[in-house]
Amino acid sequence: MKAQVVKVAGSLFLTALLALSIIGAVVASLAAAASGSGDSVSLDESLLKGLPKPLTKEMVIGAIQSQDQYGVPVALTLAQIILESSGNKPGGLSSLAYECNNLFGMKGEGPAGSKTYYTGEQHADGSSYVVAAKFRVYHNVQESIEDHAKLLITPRYKAHTAGKTTSDEWAVAIWKAGYATDTQYPEKLKALMKRYDLYRFDQMTLEEAEHFGEGDGNATGTLQWPLAIKGTITSYFGPRSAPVPGASTFHQGIDIAAPSGTAVLAADGGTVISAEFNRAMGNNIYIDHHNGTKTRYCHLRPGDGMLVKAGQKVSKGQKIGKVGTTGTSSGNHLDFKVQSKGTYVDPLNYVKQPK
Repeated sequence: MKAQVVKVAGSLFLTALLALSIIGAVVASLAAAASGSGDSVSLDESLLKGLPKPLTKEMVIGAIQSQDQYGVPVALTLAQIILESSGNKPGGLSSLAYECNNLFGMKGEGPAGSKTYYTGEQHADGSSYVVAAKFRVYHNVQESIEDHAKLLITPRYKAHTAGKTTSDEWAVAIWKAGYATDTQYPEKLKALMKRYDLYRFDQMTLEEAEHFGEGDGNATGTLQWPLAIKGTITSYFGPRSAPVPGASTFHQGIDIAAPSGTAVLAADGGTVISAEFNRAMGNNIYIDHHNGTKTRYCHLRPGDGMLVKAGQKVSKGQKIGKVGTTGTSSGNHLDFKVQSKGTYVDPLNYVKQPK
């Protein structure tokens, strides 16, 4: 008979080790970035850019699959992996994660057996104690992620997670359900989610994660239509009446109405100058095509609306964002702008709307 799974996380001993490991991983990442090897950035590296070493593309994809199948937020899963699995073993992993593929400190008998480790726990008053416990052994990390999700959808946890919609709310809920004895566990998770902007993965689809990455950065010299669909042009380049209070009376681009989430495509290859929020333009992406031409894509939706970052190379036609209505906007649309030698010009002189 398999041992009952009892999840008791957090130890002064392991917490100290994990903290040192996380700091070491971050320092190593910064050092690597500063060294600038000159090699092209791979798809995996682009997806993981800015994340601590223990996380891999396999883990991100596993977390997204877990959310799709079981409803466990991706950001929560990734934050728990960082907190529970950071260490000094290869890949920045803890001994448990490295030797047993156990990313969450799950106790009991696993699909590949069990292994005994000493672990520190905390009483409700914060005092600590050390016990020897059997931990689950898995064949791979995806097995561990799925087992973690199955635990969090049991009645014990559902009683606390029901109605919770954000990763932060889930962090508090699972702790209240008894996931960890560490009294600071929810705050540690929320700090990790904020520090590494793990929330962006909550809205990422499996397909986006699998194909997320750098393009070739090569500009062809001609621009393509910036949406995956035809859309409807609702405002043209030039003088106009402000559609909403605060909007410009001289439009520097064209507005293309499209449903929320419609794929926004890079009009040509180049390098992302910025991907940020602006009060007027909302979430917007600005791309340099290195031939005197730059393009801007405005009002992208919050959360998953921007799929690229500053400094990233993109290819012509690459999906870079999703239509939304952030900033000064009257509805879901893409405000597409073209600059030639520093001056905004009519985009319709450069692109043709599909029939």
